[in-house]
Amino acid sequence: IESGTFEAEGTIAATNGMNENANIIIKGGSLTSKNSPVVFMPGTEVLQISGNSVLTGPVGIDIKSGFVTISENAQIIATGDDSYAQTQSGNGPVEDSGTAIVLERTSAYKGDLTLTIQDNAAINSNNGAAIRNYIRENDMGTYSGPVITIKDTASISGSIAAIENAHYLEDTSSTIVGAFNLN
Repeated sequence: IESGTFEAEGTIAATNGMNENANIIIKGGSLTSKNSPVVFMPGTEVLQISGNSVLTGPVGIDIKSGFVTISENAQIIATGDDSYAQTQSGNGPVEDSGTAIVLERTSAYKGDLTLTIQDNAAINSNNGAAIRNYIRENDMGTYSGPVITIKDTASISGSIAAIENAHYLEDTSSTIVGAFNLN
């Protein structure tokens, strides 16, 4: 997607969890979802959001695995009411309303998860957390924990938290994993 206006009741761009080599490249345009994550990537290898892209919805991006880069002037804006904590066990989109970027994982998905937010990119939640991490240690299988790098003049802001480690309702004693690198 390089330009244009995209609006949907559900998700705008998604991959099937079985298609591990899929790439989603968004270089511009306005993408708005009314009821779901704007982008859902359970098995995507690469997600790149750049340029003057603006993604708006109750949830911005739901990521299970892959290499994600948000750069230049891209904006991810969550507008939904905050809905933490989830009752799901992580099998579908978390539907974590109010979160701009949801990180989640189940052992069924292959590959590492790397998120880089750079340049002047802006991640914003009007009513929740900008980034919410649901990744449990026992969900990683043989893969390493997620690595999130935030650099340059990127901004991360949320009304509840900028970055929050969360858990599913039934996982009160689970271990959440993830390395957040800030510079």
